[in-house]
Amino acid sequence: MRIKQVMLNYASNAIKYTENGQIDVFLSCEQAGDGVVNLIYKVKDTGYGIKEENLPKLFTMYNQFDEQRHHGKEGTGIGLAISKTFVDKMNGTVAVESVYGKGSTFSFSIPQKIISLKECEAEQQNAQENVQSFVMRDARILVTDDNEINRSVLQAILEPFQMTIDEAENGKEAVEKAKQNAYDLIFMDSHMPVMDGAKATKLIRELEVTTGRHTPIVATTADAITGVREQLLAAGMDDYLVKPIDIQKLGTIIQKYLPKDKILYQ
Repeated sequence: MRIKQVMLNYASNAIKYTENGQIDVFLSCEQAGDGVVNLIYKVKDTGYGIKEENLPKLFTMYNQFDEQRHHGKEGTGIGLAISKTFVDKMNGTVAVESVYGKGSTFSFSIPQKIISLKECEAEQQNAQENVQSFVMRDARILVTDDNEINRSVLQAILEPFQMTIDEAENGKEAVEKAKQNAYDLIFMDSHMPVMDGAKATKLIRELEVTTGRHTPIVATTADAITGVREQLLAAGMDDYLVKPIDIQKLGTIIQKYLPKDKILYQ
């Protein structure tokens, strides 16, 4: 969870201060001793960049440099200081490289013990064999999320499966579409304005009392804390996926809940 928070901070800063060009995210691994590796996370942008004299002060509290250039951009720099605190507590290190006017690369490194190389190799092989090894041309699903980017990302991940995909911007719209269409699977964001995922799921389940049909509803949530899964299941959902969506887990969910006669293995 802390790694995710640091990466989101780095990425949001890159987006905030990059008007043109691109932003790249990297994850690499290097040996750090017997049975230990360093996982290195990097976010590289083509944004404003940072003056060399300001680089040593970047990860200290309440510093935002070049106020004139960054005018209108929210933030005090406190996010970087908190990120450094998180990384320090994981025995890691933070770093930044920047050329003023051309862009920056923020990175951090976390040491990790190698538990079993065999397990890693087996997992990689299974992922390659399972991901996108089937299509579902006759399946129809509903993606519900108030964030357009989240909907677009999930659509892009689902596109190779060749199913029909509808969208809803909130729980209320999802309920209306569930009235009008027979979906094979519904992905439901847990936190939305107008109507949240739990309320929408409850109303869809009430509709199903009269139709006798049960539509699998899978929550998509950024909450990975203990107890969230139980709360979502208690609301009437069948399962959940943690954001950002893992492609292999998504494939497993699809195979588990979609009608078997609609899955065509390649």
